[in-house]
Amino acid sequence: MIRHVVDIYCAAKTPPILVVTGHGANAVAAALADAEIRKVSNSDYTKGQSTSVMCGLRAPKDARAVLIGLGGQPHLTSDDIQSLLTGHASADPKRISIATISRRRGNQIVVPVALRNRLLEDPQSPDRKTCTRSNPEHVQLHALGSCGCFTNIDTTVADNALIAGTPEETV
Repeated sequence: MIRHVVDIYCAAKTPPILVVTGHGANAVAAALADAEIRKVSNSDYTKGQSTSVMCGLRAPKDARAVLIGLGGQPHLTSDDIQSLLTGHASADPKRISIATISRRRGNQIVVPVALRNRLLEDPQSPDRKTCTRSNPEHVQLHALGSCGCFTNIDTTVADNALIAGTPEETV
């Protein structure tokens, strides 16, 4: 699945692609052996997803913005990513952009460099859960036409549901 998601980002022309590894790092590296990506190791991955977000936010020093996504999104398309990036660029690129469908927040967010440190201030939750909900003046929502940014397969139950053809959506 990680290869599928990385291929989607590559097709959306979002280089450089940064993959934060932790659990299963060797398997991820093998799946992405010939992909044009940069890998960053998260030695604190057992402490939760927020530590991977922190690694990803800290890694690109010269980026104007960082697009944060998940590796377990089988329904994600390059159109989803392009739509979010286009919406971000055409709105206020100094604000955090969040993918939505029917005002429900998705998993992808675009973080401008000016707000990166603000997200890193809270080491327990450097993502939309704390900063974007506490500071709505720094956020803009972008409606997407499909649900690819909303399904995340990150549990055995969700994985089994996907195999059975009835994926569980988690946000």
